[in-house]
Amino acid sequence: MSHTLPVYLPPALTDVDREREAVSIGVGAPARHLPLYRRSMENGARLLVEPPQK
Repeated sequence: MSHTLPVYLPPALTDVDREREAVSIGVGAPARHLPLYRRSMENGARLLVEPPQK
């Protein structure tokens, strides 16, 4: 994902009622810049859009 896409994609997703995906992008985008928190940020972003495990 490019550096500019996470800035523009979340508002577009909220316009089409895909808020969870928008939040997922917002949470996951800075992960590459936060090495100590990368795994937990990426996992948190992924869990927002994946169906729950049973």
